[in-house]
Amino acid sequence: MKDKIIVVTGGSGFIASHLIKALRKENPKEIINLDLKTGYNLCEYRELEVFFEVHQVDIVFDLASLPLPVSLKYPYKVVLLHLQHSYSSAHLRLGRILLPFLCDYRSSNYCLY
Repeated sequence: MKDKIIVVTGGSGFIASHLIKALRKENPKEIINLDLKTGYNLCEYRELEVFFEVHQVDIVFDLASLPLPVSLKYPYKVVLLHLQHSYSSAHLRLGRILLPFLCDYRSSNYCLY
């Protein structure tokens, strides 16, 4: 991780914020938090397109999701959010924007509704 530019989506969330703290110990060149609180809508393909055109990112940790109380009460919203996010990521690939190494660790990926 040393000297790498790392993106953490959903970096304001519980798990992602702890990941960011741990990653800082690895001396990366930069850690970028992409989520709604930092002004990025990950479901908007054009926003992501501009971001990845401007930044030379090495690694992406994709932890963006809805807060746990919301996802438990409205599981369909989690599914919809992840579909929109996947659609945006696919659009980036179709547009020939090379996404860096991607780690998708959203806990809701492993849940059955």
